[in-house]
Amino acid sequence: MSKKLRHIGPGYSGGSPEGPIVNANTGDVVEVGDAKAAQLFADFPKEWEEVVEETPEPEPVRSNKKGRG
Repeated sequence: MSKKLRHIGPGYSGGSPEGPIVNANTGDVVEVGDAKAAQLFADFPKEWEEVVEETPEPEPVRSNKKGRG
């Protein structure tokens, strides 16, 4: 799995055991694996926040059929 993180620190550049080098400036959102996310939160707890995307509620289905009468 992966997580989206927003960098709220001054800047970051570092390797990831699950993929390429992670580069982020203040305000950037990056997608990293669970292991890298855990490492970033452990090593830099005040410089990262998880981005939680809310799933919008589905629109109610409306019928365009006219009633029989």
